Formats: sequence, C-alpha cells, structure tokens
Amino acid sequence: MRTGCYTDDHGSQHSVAHLLKKRETSSFVKAEDIVGRQDDKNVIIEMLFDPSYDAERVTVIPIVGFGRLGKTTLAQLVFNDKSVRQHFDLTKWVCVPEVDNQKAVLEKLYGCFTGEESGNRSVNQIKLQIQDSIKNNKYFP
Repeated sequence: MRTGCYTDDHGSQHSVAHLLKKRETSSFVKAEDIVGRQDDKNVIIEMLFDPSYDAERVTVIPIVGFGRLGKTTLAQLVFNDKSVRQHFDLTKWVCVPEVDNQKAVLEKLYGCFTGEESGNRSVNQIKLQIQDSIKNNKYFP
C-alpha cells in the first residue's frame, strides 16, 4: 500500500491509502483518444481468446506497473473491444481498488453480477450467489 498524505479541498489531511480505497473507475474510455496501447491491447485479447485456457478455470491476466502508466486505460480498452464483448456471454466492470478485505471484494462482485446489495450474507453465501449468477456463461469480469 502506498504511503503519504494529501490535503483535500477543505484542508483536511488524509493518507494516500484512504484515497486509494475511495478511488472508483468505470469502464468508459474514448478509444480514439488513446495512443500507443494497441499492441498491448491485442496481446491481452489474444490471451483471452487462446483456446488452450480451459473454460472451467478462471484465468487471471495481471496488468502491473507503477501508477499513472495506463494500466486502467489498457483494461478499459480491452473491456470495450467489440470482439471481446462478442466473445463473452457476460462482461462486467468491477472497480476494486487496493482492498485487502476478501468480503469487501466479494460484495463488489456480488453487486455487479446480481444488481443487489449483499446485505448480511456470509462470504460463503456471497460466493455461492456469484457462482450461480455466472454458471453456464463465459464471463469477463
């Protein structure tokens, strides 16, 4: 987790960790405004479409690097690509900034896939509901 402080518009100081927990992204990006990421996008899309990946397993393709290099923008470009949208039955954008709380991450996923709040469900109940909502589908979260 990054350290440091920032001061908001009201003069209050907050840690960078606090800011990152509040950061939200969306899937929206204007592809025509992005320059120089086409090759990276194509490599990731090739990996997504690679038939050697078993449909029964969850495949994770990490996009790593220092802040402000365009990792989120690259993910947005892949997510919004027409061929990706046509390849998968479900496509969902979930923003999970540096959170080390499994239940918080699962609650975000649950809300994305079901359109509901998880309420007082246990971690196991949340996992079961997510699995039920995506079964028999090729999905791209």
